[in-house]
This record gives sequence, C-alpha cells and structure tokens, in this order.
Amino acid sequence: MVGRQVCRPGVAVAAVVLGCGLATSAARGQLNAYEPFDYTPIGSDVLGKSGGGSFGFSGPWQAGGFNATVFNHADVGVGSLSFGDLLTSGNRMTSTAQQAISGVTRPLATPLGAAGTTQYFSFVVRPEGTLNGGAFNGFFTVLFETAAEPELAIGKAGAGTLDRYMIESRGGAGQAASNVPVVVNQTALLVVKAQFSAAAANDVFTLYVNPTPGGAEPLTGTVKADANLGLVTGLTIYSSGAFSADELRVGNTFASVTPAVPEPSAVGVMGLAAVMLVRRTRRRTIG
Repeated sequence: MVGRQVCRPGVAVAAVVLGCGLATSAARGQLNAYEPFDYTPIGSDVLGKSGGGSFGFSGPWQAGGFNATVFNHADVGVGSLSFGDLLTSGNRMTSTAQQAISGVTRPLATPLGAAGTTQYFSFVVRPEGTLNGGAFNGFFTVLFETAAEPELAIGKAGAGTLDRYMIESRGGAGQAASNVPVVVNQTALLVVKAQFSAAAANDVFTLYVNPTPGGAEPLTGTVKADANLGLVTGLTIYSSGAFSADELRVGNTFASVTPAVPEPSAVGVMGLAAVMLVRRTRRRTIG
C-alpha cells in the first residue's frame, strides 16, 4: 500500500522543517515506546543497536526469543515501510527466510501489564520472499515478552491458520485469526488493544488489521481472551520467514499508535508560524 512520509532529511525550507518537527512531536507525545529503526549502515545487524530516534527502552536489541538459535537475521533495511497516511520515519528492519527460529528482544523501560490498565501496540509488516518459506512454515511475529508462559504473538503464524494475520499465545495456543490475508509484498498495519485484568482474570487482546491512520478506533476486531500474561517486559521480533517490519509503537491511546501525516492545511499553519518566527529572529539580529 503506497503511503506518504514526512520529516525526512534534506528539507531546506525552515518553515517546512519546523512544521514537520511540530507534527512529529505531537504524534509521539502520547507514546511510551517507539522504534523507527533509524539505524545505519544499511544491511548491518539490528542486534546491539539503540538510539536512532527510538525511546522507551532500557537497553539495545539483544539475543532473545524462546528456543531461538539465530540472532543476526534482523538487518537494517533502507527506507521506512509506508501504509496509507501513517506517519513514518527512519529505516526498517528486514529478514530473509531462516531454517531455524530467530529472535531479537528489546527490553521496555516501563513494563506493561499493570492490573486494570489498557495499552495499545502497533507495527507495520510486509511479507517478502515466498509465503510460508522457512522453518515452521515461515512465521513472523512480534511477541509481548514475559518472564514465563504465556507470551502474546502478533503477526503471521507457523501453524493453524497460515494465510491470515492473527494473535495467539506463542507456540500456537488460543489462536485468533483475522479475516485479512497475508499477501507477499503487501504492507499491513497491525494494532493490538491490550486490556490487562487482575491477577485472577484473563487479559483481553483485540487485534485490528489495517485500521485508518488518524481515524477512530474500530468498533470490532479479532479478540483473544484466554490467557493472563502478567508483566510484559519487552518486545521480541520472533520469526523464521522473510519479511520487513517497522514503526513499533506502544501508547496509551489508539490515536497515539496510529498517527497520520498532517493535512496540508495544518502544515500550512505551522509553516506560517515558522516563517513569522524566522522573520522576528532576523529583525532582532539586524536591529
């Protein structure tokens, strides 16, 4: 799906630069964690990287994932993945198909899962190569990493329903499949609403596939409510298939994890403010 990007390097006009900066600041203001994969050099391992415009984590990407034996599968790919009007920046993470389980984990600065809280998580994913290629039918997911079973897996499964985006407990238990197909070279936006319950009750996870960036939260989604995760301590890219992923966001609201590129009129207003600021600065300098 073709989309738009803003706030890319090389914009020369001060008004546009400030407008982009204000838009990005507003979009990120409600986020608890963000990973745009704005790393270099292209083709290098994601393993060990931090910074690059990311925040809300307590350490770099590190080896992780249950039974994973490959940790250098995740590379820095050139350019962001676009989805509609979703606000994007940086580069992306990409992996070829692997013949063993592969995983990298990034610990969250503030764990998720306090009883009675609701959090939202989103990421952009694009299947690549041959669908189902790789070990265990070429799965690719992002995990809610926990200290013990279960863990929530979001993405494309390695068993059960293989051709639609889904949520499940890592390993396949309690799989809940959406009606949206997994299509090679077609980008999808996956959003999960995580409603964390008290210790004696199950959490409720709702998957929205391809909601409209900048739009209202959908009224319905794919629901999984058969597990209690406890505290979520990190995000794990857990896979064996070929794919790219980008724009990992954790926030308090649906809007915070699905920000859209500002409308031209909004950018124009910010641009006008920037021009006025530049003029005032110049007058003070001259006078």
